[in-house]
Parts: sequence; structure tokens; C-alpha cells
Amino acid sequence: MQAAKRKLLTLAFVVDRQSKPNRILLGRKKTGFGKGYYNGFGGKVEVGETVVQGALRELKEETTLTVKDLTPAGVILFDFEDPPLVPMQVHVFVATQFDGKPAETSEMVPQWFDVDKIPFDKMWQDDPLWFPSMLGGKPFVGKFLFKQTHVMATQNITHVEADALPPMPPVDSETHSRHTPPANAEEAAAAGKWYEQKDASGKSIPSGDSSRPGSQTAEESETQNASAASTLEAPSDGTPESDDVGEAGAKAP
Repeated sequence: MQAAKRKLLTLAFVVDRQSKPNRILLGRKKTGFGKGYYNGFGGKVEVGETVVQGALRELKEETTLTVKDLTPAGVILFDFEDPPLVPMQVHVFVATQFDGKPAETSEMVPQWFDVDKIPFDKMWQDDPLWFPSMLGGKPFVGKFLFKQTHVMATQNITHVEADALPPMPPVDSETHSRHTPPANAEEAAAAGKWYEQKDASGKSIPSGDSSRPGSQTAEESETQNASAASTLEAPSDGTPESDDVGEAGAKAP
């Protein structure tokens, strides 16, 4: 039985660890999928690019910044009940060393946020669940199923060793490709990896706990901000200061 085809995407976050408190750069999406949400910066990997090359290009295009480091933080598998949305495999990165100042582009309005004031109430529902892992340097694999585009139906997050993250596959010109999971639990266990499985109908969906539908309350957002701030690693040297750019905004998976 053929596994679901996944669109291969990148999502990169710039963290300023020289500022006190530490800051994270987010962007309000101006167009397309996730318009109005705050998010990191990224998009699909083009044919001929590696995943890392695609992440660096998208970050430059959407912020005008040039980053000097890019650390893999996790992989997220998104599934959607609503056509025509397709399954996605998103490779998440963190950068802490960069040149330039963020500037508004045709796609995004960048804005710095203190790590204890991340606007989770204006972001996708899955974000508060994995931001603490990303900011705390704990590699993770997340699986999320969304219904009605924006409502999280199921969620599952597993922490893994960095070398156990799903691989960064080459991009296929026909399908704009994706990782193909093991066919069954036995293959997954033999590979020592953590991947999605298929249900009885053969549809590839995430397993996991049921979601909490609806937007976060202010209290929930404050709790998640405190968790994210407490897990952020100690500041590192060598990151230039940058000024705030843009207005309040939004994000997407």
C-alpha cells in the first residue's frame, strides 16, 4: 500500500540570544496559506536544492537577513482532513548568528518578540506544544492532524536524538517530494525511527492525543510563554543586535 505523498517544506526561526531578555523573530504572513498568523520563515524546497539550502533561501527572501548558522530543531508532519490541502513534512531550524536587520518583504512582516511574550493567541494551535522543545534545544518529531484547516484534531510529539530525526530527502520534480514512512510498525521499529503509520483504510494520519480545539485563552498563552522562556538555552556570543521591524501580525504550519 502506497504511503501518503508529502510536500517538503522548511520553517526557520532566528533567536537573538544577546538581547536581554532573549528575543525570537516571527513574521506575520501577508498572503497565501496561514495569512494573518505569526510564524517562522520558510516555504517549499525547490528542485535542485537541499533542505538546508531551501531554508537559507526562504529566510533571506522573507526577512532580508543572512544567517551564519542553521541548526535542525525538529520535523513536523502535518495532515489535513480538508481537500485540497496536502500532507506536509516540515523541517524546523533555529539560527542564532545573523547579519543585517529584518525588513518587511512581499510575503512577511517580521517582528521581534521577547521569548516570554510570544503571541501564541495569533499563531497555529500546534505551536505552543513544540516551541519549548525548539527553544530548549530538544530535537523533536511532531504529528498533527487539522480539520476545517485551522482546528487541531490530534497531536503527538516525541523527543528524539538529533541523528534520529527523519532524513532530509532530495526534492522530486514530479511530486515536490516527501519522506516515505515505513510500511508498518515492524519496519519502523527495525529502522529505529519514529514515523507515522497508516490506519485500516491505508490513509496516512498522525496518531496521538486528542486536541484542544479553538484558540488559546490569554491565560493559556501566558503559561506557554513562561514555559518557552524557561527552556531557552543560555545566550551565545557573536549575534549582532537588530531593530524591531513591522507591526503586529500572524503564522502557518
